[in-house]
Amino acid sequence: MNFFVPAAKDTEEAEKVYAAFADHIHAQVKNKRIWKLTWRHNDKINHCEIGRDIEGDERFRGQPVLAIFDCDNYFMICTPDRGVLHDGPILAENDIYTEITYFD
Repeated sequence: MNFFVPAAKDTEEAEKVYAAFADHIHAQVKNKRIWKLTWRHNDKINHCEIGRDIEGDERFRGQPVLAIFDCDNYFMICTPDRGVLHDGPILAENDIYTEITYFD
């Protein structure tokens, strides 16, 4: 899967939007971009994929994922309500349950 940001018209715009999200939440932009992430939170396994709603913990469900940032020991997940328009991003711990799928 090639890198994209939902609603961006092309790769150039996706890069600008992604960088703006990173700047807003103080995350580092890395060369490898995350497409899908599985993580554990409060003993519940959660799944997210860029452009789709989060599955798992009921507090996160129904939120479309716009970007995922690798912050080494944890991940920042941006949705319209978390990390973009309101509040901070969803924080996901990087532990033995974490599975990462990167864009090509």
